Amino acid sequence: MSFISAELWQREFSSESYPDRRGWVIAFGVIEILLGLGCLLVAVSVGVHLIKAESMAQIPQPASMVGFAVAGGVYLLLSAFFLVAGIGSVRCKNWARILMLIGSGIWLAFGVLGVVAVSILLPRIMAAHASAPSSPPSIWS
Repeated sequence: MSFISAELWQREFSSESYPDRRGWVIAFGVIEILLGLGCLLVAVSVGVHLIKAESMAQIPQPASMVGFAVAGGVYLLLSAFFLVAGIGSVRCKNWARILMLIGSGIWLAFGVLGVVAVSILLPRIMAAHASAPSSPPSIWS
């Protein structure tokens, strides 16, 4: 005994009942590829800056160099993520959709955490800065 007839199943759940959105998927894949190329450009510019700063520095500054190296590594990872997801989206692969859903979920979670952290910490920072005796009055009032 079936709860739904075969023709109702075919009418409601066939692929013909959903609009074709391949154009949008490809367009967003191109945007993802552009984001990946932008991240790659930032990573390369950080690497060039590290090489230039190291050759021009009179006094070594290892702490700032490590920070720049970490930032360059993060941008390289973001570049790889967006390029792989963008190429998969242009090719309309199912794994690319899943990859972007996972990435978007992580992005949303960290965004919410960031908003919560700023809303908790910013009033405390503003109050501490306003009560400081040597604070410049022009930017905080």
